[in-house]
Order: sequence, then C-alpha cells, then structure tokens
Amino acid sequence: MKLIAASGSLEMQQALAHPNVRTIVTILLQTQETNFSKNTLLFLKNHFQYILPEFEEDLKAFVDYYQRRPDANGAFIIPQYIIELQNSLEKLYQQNSLQIQYQRGAILELLVCRLVSPRYKTGECLGNQRFMDEHGRPISDQIDIAALSHSLRQLEGYECKLKVNGIESADCTNLAGLASAAMEREYRSNVGIVSLDNQMHMRRRLQRLQLDPVIKLYGLDTIATLVDVLLK
Repeated sequence: MKLIAASGSLEMQQALAHPNVRTIVTILLQTQETNFSKNTLLFLKNHFQYILPEFEEDLKAFVDYYQRRPDANGAFIIPQYIIELQNSLEKLYQQNSLQIQYQRGAILELLVCRLVSPRYKTGECLGNQRFMDEHGRPISDQIDIAALSHSLRQLEGYECKLKVNGIESADCTNLAGLASAAMEREYRSNVGIVSLDNQMHMRRRLQRLQLDPVIKLYGLDTIATLVDVLLK
C-alpha cells in the first residue's frame, strides 16, 4: 500500500496554508488550559459568519472567561495566547463567507492531522490522500486525513466535517473499505468520522447510514482521544 495525494479544491488548499488557520491550531495544541480547545472549537462551530452583535458579544464573553490570571500587582490580565487567538479569530471572520467556511473546515482537518501525526514518521500522516494497493490500484477515494506506516503495520483514515450532517453514505463506504483492506494485509487500523458535534449527536444523526461498526465517531467531546488511538 501507499498514499497518493488527492489535493482537493484550490479553496481548501489555500485555507490549509492560511496563517490564521495554522496559528489557531498551534494555540489549540500548545495550551494546557482545561476545556480551552473544546470551547474554541465550539465557538468555530457556532459562528459561520460575522454577524453583529452576536459575534462580538460571544467573542468578548469567550475572552472575558479566560481573563482570570492576576499579575504581580493582583490585577487580572488576559493571557497572551488568548490575545493571539482573539486577533486570529477576528481576522478569520472579517473575510467573505466562503473563505470563512473553508478555513473553519481547515482548522478541524489540520488539528486532526496534528493529533495523529506524532506516532508516525515524516510523510506518513498527510491530508487529502488516497490509499493505493501494491499494484497501483485504488483502495480508497480521497480521505481527509490519512496515515500509513509499513514499519508499524498500521494505518488510519478520518473524514472531517464541521457538522455531521455533511457525512454521506460514500464517506462511510470509503472508510469501511479501507479498514477491510488493512485487515486483509494484517495491518492494525483505525478509521473514523470527526465532527464538531458531540459524539452522541453524531451517533443519532448517522443512524440513517447504518454505519459499519468499524467506523469510530469522534465529536467535540472526544476529539482529544485521537492522541492515543492504536497505542492501547
């Protein structure tokens, strides 16, 4: 097996490379504040465009919530990472609705990639890839986040959607087929759907597709567990 680039739309390529997207993901991964990442992702889920006054009110409430660390004089200050996040969110939402949509999706994809990639070598965990067999024939269609290690004899594949309503039957067939190909080759595998909906909501909404049990669900409340799948 091998991975072959399936680059996707130009808009998504540009979104994945955008400085705001990369800054936000870096902040999410570096900050140890309890529930900070979850709250940031919830903000991104709930705001699909810059709508006044809701956006500014919610952003202010978000910042105020984390303005609770006293300095040497006892005054409460805003941590630097909150200032950087606030600036990045303001820049993101000052763009047109299409750019906002793609960059919100890119934040989720890049975050998933960075949660998964530490257990792989450089070039083994990538975004927007297809799995090909030993003869160059396709095993899968495009997968948002794909990882393959021959030395570890394992692979992973994840479809990422801001809201689970965006998942179609073809996405599920794609993931189940990939897991089957891994089993045939005696590779460990983990395949799943990642969304900013909660896991229970995902499960209810996806009942219509009669998911193969091999497909795991990772929601806003469980996305952090991607760090250690296949390590247990």
